Amino acid sequence: MVLLLAVTILFFLGVLPGAYAVEGGALVIAPGAVELVPSVYALLLVLGLGVVLTGSIVTAQTRDQLVRAELGLHVQRWQLSALAPADLR
Repeated sequence: MVLLLAVTILFFLGVLPGAYAVEGGALVIAPGAVELVPSVYALLLVLGLGVVLTGSIVTAQTRDQLVRAELGLHVQRWQLSALAPADLR
């Protein structure tokens, strides 16, 4: 708590640079830990696409497993109905 208060006071006194600025009506977030060179943008693009692709693959696999399970249940129902007496069908 004290550290957060100290950083805030140092920011308002102008000792520490701000992480946010309003320029031309837009909120600009200044990178404090990483210099945003083109290779960083490429890395962020690849990671973002990887997240989307991974989610798509997991969703497709889950759907395929559900379809297989439903097919198995239909086959099992058909087999069990063949065992039941005619008047119960």
